Amino acid sequence: MKFASLRRGLDKLAKPFFSRFRSELRTASLDDFVPYASLRLPPHRLRFCTHHWQDDKYYVLSARNEVSRLIELASLNPRSSLLNLGSGQARLAIGLLAHNLKVQYYYGMDVSRHSIDWCKRNIHRFHSHLNFIHFDIHNARYNPQGVLLSHPLQLPFQSAAFDVIYLYSVFTHMRSPDIHFLLWEIQRILRNEGVAFSPPM
Repeated sequence: MKFASLRRGLDKLAKPFFSRFRSELRTASLDDFVPYASLRLPPHRLRFCTHHWQDDKYYVLSARNEVSRLIELASLNPRSSLLNLGSGQARLAIGLLAHNLKVQYYYGMDVSRHSIDWCKRNIHRFHSHLNFIHFDIHNARYNPQGVLLSHPLQLPFQSAAFDVIYLYSVFTHMRSPDIHFLLWEIQRILRNEGVAFSPPM
């Protein structure tokens, strides 16, 4: 009887703590993404480049439009291999999902670990064919603690690995020598008939 009484007392003390803990977990989870038409969008505070992206409908439409452009201009199709350099919070991957287009394989790469972690939690976790890699090189804005390049950069992919390479607002955040290195790497990992596409902002 004493044990049962003690257990009830401990349960009573612990209940508010666990209730608050579960509530905090739910809040953190909901705060981590914006649900929209079965998609997980990045929270508004993580949407950079243009204020128009604060609107969920516009954000998804812009993502779909980028995929449509790649279909038209780069012949993107289910057999394509696609690399998204500077993938950020996976806008292009979200566009693929909204477009219901599953390519042969997709890799998103970014210097921001925070962005890549978000993509792994909210995109790759539910769509394992969409992969994300953190590239830990220095960037004054997005990765100031990253490694400063003292030699030509090497992307972690085999030569001629991709049919399409997509870059959105990447070169504007790079030093001139790093741009030179990256262009050589794009040439190396792009297939002979492949397309590298860098749209204007």
